[in-house]
Amino acid sequence: MEGLVGTQATGTAGGQEIGAWVRMTKVLLTEIESLRSSTTFVFALADDIDETATVVDTTAVSFLSTLIGYDAATAGGDLVCFTDASTNTFSGAAALDATDFLVFTVPAATTEDTEEYHGLVYVKAFTIGDLVIGMDAQGGTDPAADDGRAWVLYQT
Repeated sequence: MEGLVGTQATGTAGGQEIGAWVRMTKVLLTEIESLRSSTTFVFALADDIDETATVVDTTAVSFLSTLIGYDAATAGGDLVCFTDASTNTFSGAAALDATDFLVFTVPAATTEDTEEYHGLVYVKAFTIGDLVIGMDAQGGTDPAADDGRAWVLYQT
């Protein structure tokens, strides 16, 4: 994980956040007995998440952890949506779908085009049939190309 995120992340502003997320994810993988001996982990990069959503995996998976890179100084930030659907269009202005299992706000970046990082780690994984990620503003404005990306750790 360190090698992939370390070489793919841009700038130096998020070094502490990335390091903390890697350490917390390692604790999850070494402290939870059911995960400790597993060899079925996948660490994937969704390089450009937006309202049209990005398919990460279409097989049954257990979602464990994500690190979001976000570089827009948009007022209010954007909403990130993880969904259990083979395809999905996400609108921050619409009601959630029944397949949406995790939605959270990433705050606006301090400086436009300077990526900042937001990590989430789940002790008990979400088991889902498909793993798709979308991003949209709370008011429904589409994010610009390459505003957001996500590194995702899951188990097959």
